[in-house]
Amino acid sequence: MKYTSITCGYLIAIYVTFCSMPLSAKDIPKASDIEKIEVRGSRKSITNKVFTQDNLVILPSIISSQQRNVADIIGQVAGVELNGQGGLKQSYNIRGFSRARIKTEIDGIPIITDRRAGSSASFLPTEFISDIYLQKGPSSTLYGSGAMGGVISISTLNNSLENVGVSYQLQDNSKQIHGVLTHDDFTLGLLHRKAENSESANNTPLNSQFNQSVANMHFNISWQDVELNLSSIISHGNDLGKSSATFPLTRESLYPLDDHWLSQLKLSDSSSWQFQLYHHHQAWQSQVTRLNSSNSINEIIRQNITDYESQTYGWIGTVFIDGFTLGLEWLNRANVEIGEQEFNAA
Repeated sequence: MKYTSITCGYLIAIYVTFCSMPLSAKDIPKASDIEKIEVRGSRKSITNKVFTQDNLVILPSIISSQQRNVADIIGQVAGVELNGQGGLKQSYNIRGFSRARIKTEIDGIPIITDRRAGSSASFLPTEFISDIYLQKGPSSTLYGSGAMGGVISISTLNNSLENVGVSYQLQDNSKQIHGVLTHDDFTLGLLHRKAENSESANNTPLNSQFNQSVANMHFNISWQDVELNLSSIISHGNDLGKSSATFPLTRESLYPLDDHWLSQLKLSDSSSWQFQLYHHHQAWQSQVTRLNSSNSINEIIRQNITDYESQTYGWIGTVFIDGFTLGLEWLNRANVEIGEQEFNAA
């Protein structure tokens, strides 16, 4: 089976900021009035961020080599739980919301997928993350119905104190090499990591293997009062395992392919306006093998293979005028192709 669809979305957001004024008698609501709930907040693209217990920034100081993906980092925050099967592509939920009710973005680029478990930013290693702005309160509604559960806004590193740096890590079942090069306004980060299947504390096998290579590039330049930022992230992954209680006796879940390419161009004058163009191309394949463990030999009963590819691109502009903030965003998804194949034991 093969499905092809093209979808477009439009979002217009207007933000108004004003000072509190004393209430007069006519301003006091009557018992017959309809109850109103006013939500005030800020999108990350706006300079004035709102920081509360529900809107917080997770800084790199808590990131360690043991935290391999975004889910490992935000899972430490109250109200955030891991969701679905484990492994590098671990998904998450915020206050019970998951999948299409959580918005994930990287450097302002929305990460949208038709994957049943929802979006995952696991293709971006934690070594490239500068901070994560997590919104799990009502202000996330400024992003639309796709963010009713919350927003995970990731910023990547765009500079380094080192001109050249290389690190190598070797653990029990994994190895990683990471390098960074900085010259004037240009930064290039490269990373390759590979892991074999591991075991839990009670020696249960975990389908946690992966093989991944990532490049992160940033270019910044200023001209008069205008700043230009250009960035690109290229990620190639293969043989990404998904661990569950059914592994390895009755089911094995694997992503043989997981490729992403993100690009964005941002022009801004922080005091008056900001404009950003973005693009995300993704292609991945999932493979689920169901086994018969009734005898000593695990026989294949059925195998399901899903191929996925899509393009997401758009732009967002923000203008600041005398205490008012006007935002306009255009989003388009195109060339969405989903192919599913099922094979029996024969």
